[in-house]
Amino acid sequence: MHSLILQLSLSPIPKDEYLKDDVDCVSGGTNAPIIDYVQHITDENRYDALKNSTRELCARIGLRLNPDGESFTLIGGLDDFIRSHVNRIHRLASTVSSYNYFKNLGPRRILEKCIANPLDTSILFVTDFYNQAGYANQSADFLDYIQDLKIGEKLYIGAVLDYHF
Repeated sequence: MHSLILQLSLSPIPKDEYLKDDVDCVSGGTNAPIIDYVQHITDENRYDALKNSTRELCARIGLRLNPDGESFTLIGGLDDFIRSHVNRIHRLASTVSSYNYFKNLGPRRILEKCIANPLDTSILFVTDFYNQAGYANQSADFLDYIQDLKIGEKLYIGAVLDYHF
């Protein structure tokens, strides 16, 4: 299967700081995908890849992909998503018991996935990078990174990578 790795920042990312293809996935424990290979999305395909892959994600948390394909703008809805997600965590936690705790596909595993990847997406996010390298994380780290954005503020896009898992 294929998905995207998005390099994101609260400030514009110079092209010479775009990630290379050797990105590691480190977040999410046993729930994180194992990356087989990574390749850059070409400039010609960048906007369409972003638009098609992030449409649902953006709608859920109130982001809009800007026409230039270089940034997202927060339009509202992130707080509602976080509140709803916290309620979901409480509901799932109440299903964990001493009987089902160690069942491989039981409620504990579902709760772990919900916490590590609240957006339930295969898209990975790199928000901490240096020298064209970084770690791709699941959506909990991404949401933590953007939770203080105000309506109208931008989230800048650097490298857009395709990965196979």
